[in-house]
Amino acid sequence: SQVRDIFAGSASSDPEKLTPSGGYVYFVARTLLLGQGLYRSDSTFAGTVRLTDLVSSLTSVLFSQRLLPIAGNGLVFGKSILLLGSRLYRSFGSDATTTELVDLGTRDDEVGELVDLDGSVVFSALLSSGVGRELYISDGSPGSVALIRDIASGSASSQPSSLTVSQSYVYFVANDGIHGTELWRSNGTAAGTELVCDIASGTASSAPHNLTALDHAAGALAFIASPTGNAGDNKVYITNGSCAGTQAESFSGGVGGVLGALQNVIYVAASNDSSGEPRLHAVSLCPNGTYVTEGGACTACRSCQANETEAEPCGEQTNTVCAASGLSGGGGDGGGSDTVLLGFGLEVVVVSSI
Repeated sequence: SQVRDIFAGSASSDPEKLTPSGGYVYFVARTLLLGQGLYRSDSTFAGTVRLTDLVSSLTSVLFSQRLLPIAGNGLVFGKSILLLGSRLYRSFGSDATTTELVDLGTRDDEVGELVDLDGSVVFSALLSSGVGRELYISDGSPGSVALIRDIASGSASSQPSSLTVSQSYVYFVANDGIHGTELWRSNGTAAGTELVCDIASGTASSAPHNLTALDHAAGALAFIASPTGNAGDNKVYITNGSCAGTQAESFSGGVGGVLGALQNVIYVAASNDSSGEPRLHAVSLCPNGTYVTEGGACTACRSCQANETEAEPCGEQTNTVCAASGLSGGGGDGGGSDTVLLGFGLEVVVVSSI
């Protein structure tokens, strides 16, 4: 049922950016007299209210790409107003607790993406007159906004985009003016902000996109990029945050995009035959930190036999190493068959002891 007719009559308030936080749903909507603004709802008529605009919204208004929930049942959001510039705000659901964190000035016509990095807000902005659009961080308190790193030094902009948090890092796409548009990551400090890998070497751009967070030993992130800078050569990449740990999986007919990850499987839209028609493919993340595509099998962690001892445990890239214990006799109970599934690359080997 309808909660409240915000824009009375047959007109639409166009509610968007619905974000739950602290028992409320926050969203952006508009009315004829007040224009676009931030609302809070507890799913009742009386509890659906507009929060203070702080700055008049009668002129053209653009809210940040997302409303970001923060600790304490609060919310951080950006708001850009024609001729007045952009500002970053924090709210805990009432007019009294809605405050300005920073005035980004009139240089910035849009507050960039907002993400939560271990309790801090990371976002892209065009803030200082001597710095281009770069990454900034705030602990959510007024005046706490600080530049993380000037990636494209000076007034040039690295244009950080596609901010994606995984395993205590923000992964993003940026151009430092030297390596082209590539994948970067940051832990919120200048020293911890680094290029992950120059996939399309030199000034060419691999143009990473479809960044998908993973929580697995096989990697922190899956994404699409081109090693040649040509979109027709796009591949699926999985990275653990280092260049050595960034691996590509090719599909003969090209890759459309990473559709998402569910448990230990990454789903990819790609063509792997001469038809060129995109189909759904699965890349399985294996328990020992490797990954395989369809037709392969995960490396099962091997169990040592009765006459063996475990020399090395199953690790991220290697299987269990067993060593002879010096005991005589057959494996298992001395009869029957113990079967262990081992994976080497994309091959499957069945080992039986009789």
